[in-house]
Amino acid sequence: MASLKIQRSIFPELVLLGSLAGFPFVAAIADFFSLPSTLLSIALRATIFILCVIALIHVKKPKRQQTGETLIRLAMLFWIIYLIRLSYYTTAFPSNLRLTPALYWVWALGVCLIPMLSISSASGKQIDFDRSFRMLFVVGFIAILMAYFSASTEVYRDGRLLDIGRIQLDSLNPISLGRLGAVMTALSIWLILKKRYFEFPNLARGAAVVAVAIGVYLMINSGSRGPVLALLSSLMLLTFASSIRRGVAMALIFMLLASAIYISAERFSILNMDALLGRFAAMQQMSDMAAQERLTSFGGAVAAFRDSPILGFGLEEPRTGFYPHNLVLEAFMSTGLIGGVIFLWICASGVLVSIRLFKSNNPDGWVGLLFIIYLVQGMFSGALYQSGEFWCSVAILTVAAARAKAQSTDHPVTPQHAAAPVLADER
Repeated sequence: MASLKIQRSIFPELVLLGSLAGFPFVAAIADFFSLPSTLLSIALRATIFILCVIALIHVKKPKRQQTGETLIRLAMLFWIIYLIRLSYYTTAFPSNLRLTPALYWVWALGVCLIPMLSISSASGKQIDFDRSFRMLFVVGFIAILMAYFSASTEVYRDGRLLDIGRIQLDSLNPISLGRLGAVMTALSIWLILKKRYFEFPNLARGAAVVAVAIGVYLMINSGSRGPVLALLSSLMLLTFASSIRRGVAMALIFMLLASAIYISAERFSILNMDALLGRFAAMQQMSDMAAQERLTSFGGAVAAFRDSPILGFGLEEPRTGFYPHNLVLEAFMSTGLIGGVIFLWICASGVLVSIRLFKSNNPDGWVGLLFIIYLVQGMFSGALYQSGEFWCSVAILTVAAARAKAQSTDHPVTPQHAAAPVLADER
């Protein structure tokens, strides 16, 4: 019976793994071994959906927990409003949509809502956060290792081979590849600070150092601004919210990273800093086409919200006929004032929960890092109905908050313990 419970508890963890690291892993495998990525992606999505159904049916529903419950309730309330509006847009004005109506529903339900529900349906006691971290790190490490050897700046467009100056995989664009590097860098830094997740901590830390190097390489050479800002935001929040000793350790890690980036770029020409810094400079000078398109999309989303502030305007803003590449703006544009405020509340609640995990030196705080990365990244690219990583991070953050609340109730922290922060958690 015990083994049955263990088997049941792993389903939400596998959903989390597949939703966060599955597609980059599949894309890296397809590129490395020259396999058809479409079939692998379909198989992955089908597997995640089956795992979601099993998790929703068999995982024992948790008892109510005040901490974290607000977050998932807000998410559910937003999704109710969003699905109502999605139903209206896809039935009343299907000709105005960029994609076929069915695709919006497949993405919204299959990639975002159902995985979020299956993860949040478990309790903190059911999910093994250490095991989830190990699975994410190992799968992500394999993905970035294969991506390091497979990524290229050359792409085929209109029958011609072009050098775009930004590395990518055939089925993973520069933004997604840069985000993979940012996520693995954050997880690796967390692993360096902690040593509770693997049986051989020194070996794990060595792998983490390698993962940081490869993650930074992918992030910088992809030339994407969003992943860089997302990683910096998460690490800065972790630094400022942490204890003094860990804050000093994070500052040292920042300096080591900066030194490694400088040496790699200037001395060995490993990192293509010109592509990334050039895009930041071009954005400031308003000469970057991608930045101009983003600003046009932002302006279109704001104008669309002004036209229909109560109920929302639509799934795409009218100026570019695309989603606005900003989750907050899209929330106001597609669901109106009420939905937009609820989404802002979700973001603020998630940040506060993450800060609490960081301040308490909670070993599950890595989920806060992921939430911040996906949130900040969502301010620069992605759509509400496609941002499965963001919604799954909301779900696992909810479970982590409930787990932290239960642990503090069962084992209250005394002032003596609170005054002695530790750098690493021993197993």
